[in-house]
Amino acid sequence: MTDNDFSILANRTIKEIKRSLRMLDQVDLRKCSYEKYFDLCKIAYDGIKVNIFQLGGSANKNNDSGHGIFRARECKINYPYEDVKDLWAKPAEAVVEAGRCNAVNESILYCSTYLPTALIECKVQNNTYWTISEFEIISGELLHIKELGIRKHKFREQAANTLEFPDMYEGVEKSLIKKNTLIDDHIHKCFVHERSKNNVQYKKTVAITHYFLKAPAAEQRIDGLLYPSIAAKLHGYNIAIRTNVAKEKIRLKNVQFVKVTILDKTKDQIVIVPLAVGEIFDQKVIWTQA
Repeated sequence: MTDNDFSILANRTIKEIKRSLRMLDQVDLRKCSYEKYFDLCKIAYDGIKVNIFQLGGSANKNNDSGHGIFRARECKINYPYEDVKDLWAKPAEAVVEAGRCNAVNESILYCSTYLPTALIECKVQNNTYWTISEFEIISGELLHIKELGIRKHKFREQAANTLEFPDMYEGVEKSLIKKNTLIDDHIHKCFVHERSKNNVQYKKTVAITHYFLKAPAAEQRIDGLLYPSIAAKLHGYNIAIRTNVAKEKIRLKNVQFVKVTILDKTKDQIVIVPLAVGEIFDQKVIWTQA
């Protein structure tokens, strides 16, 4: 899915774009309110066009690459989760701190496109127990996903067997591509920041998320964001999906209870021992020994 209307960027100059991006960089996030920062984002990012790919339906090829939509939750008492609701995103009222793509009291379904990444994102340790959920897109549905801060060539090489990507720059003037790239590169820099101790950097990434998933870029029909996993040292990718969209377009495909026995985070190498397989009945997970 592409949107080649670059009319807003055509009326912006390189100088003005650079100035608005510098203003964002100079903001003291500890003192600036979220509302003020978001207003500056709307000015700086005005007119950006994003590359959106589709997950699901005829947009997918046969998946033999090990990629999918995975979510991991640690089992603190070495026993798997039994309520299906615990495998999905927390309800908004239960979200008490900001994340990379969510504000307080805001629900986002965080998943990873590769199982080891899902575990690494959760600070997995050796000899720990996990419930692993794999989701699939409901037949006939499509997820429209924006690539954010991605080393595109690397992700596309890994996902070549499963995804098809549009080319939004086909036939577009070089000057417009340069303007769009300036903004896109700035967003990349903001989004791959390491987490700060007080989560102040999340003010940036939440504002960017809201820009694309709510307003004013929401008319581009974006259901979620794909971005590099900081925990996996940018070797893996996460996907943040609007919770209301997730409930409409995806469903649980597989549920496993596993133990992690060998771990090398630097190489995304994790050995897991399957302990049980789950089946869903009346919003409960019924476990059978593997």
